[in-house]
Amino acid sequence: MQFTNMIIKNDTIFDDVIIIDDVIPTSYQDHLAAAIGSDSFPWYWQKEVVSYDSSFIKIINDNWIPSYGFSHLFYCKPINHQSSYHDMILPMILTACDAVGKQNLIINRIRGGLLTRISNSISNKHHMPHGDAPAEPKHTTMLYYPVDSDGDTYMFDKILDKEHEGSDKSITITPKKGRAVFFNGLRYHASSNPTLNDFRVVINVNLY
Repeated sequence: MQFTNMIIKNDTIFDDVIIIDDVIPTSYQDHLAAAIGSDSFPWYWQKEVVSYDSSFIKIINDNWIPSYGFSHLFYCKPINHQSSYHDMILPMILTACDAVGKQNLIINRIRGGLLTRISNSISNKHHMPHGDAPAEPKHTTMLYYPVDSDGDTYMFDKILDKEHEGSDKSITITPKKGRAVFFNGLRYHASSNPTLNDFRVVINVNLY
């Protein structure tokens, strides 16, 4: 069953990128936004939002900057971890998967990420482009945005281990409350900090 206000779009330049607006009812959107934005929600400090080492070659572009952030691990199958907030988030994921016909995929990891506002002098910068699970030959990534914010997600026309294919084209997706995005998890993508809003939140789900 599809909610009447749900809008599914796959009209970007990349055929694997599907955007769903209002993927869950407004009341559920509000519940998630309030819970995740409350003073009691446990966010954990990350010195760097994307791991890399000094030997990393700027394969995609040199327009990225390092950034600290905060994270919350809702679920991780390999280490048998499940936070107390897992059940709050799970119906949203299952509803989104139903909407795009991905009911039989296995959830491997659910991770929340929070980024804070930075100076608008570097508003055109993003974080390091990456694929989500390099060890997995094929997987799907889903993003969900619990709150409206600037700090776009960048998608690049490059696939992990096929960096010399594709083009220099990229698209950006703006965080919008109730919006979910599905794409090939091996596609290079990157987050960016907000420069207008106080914070930006995304829930990242890896599916196999």
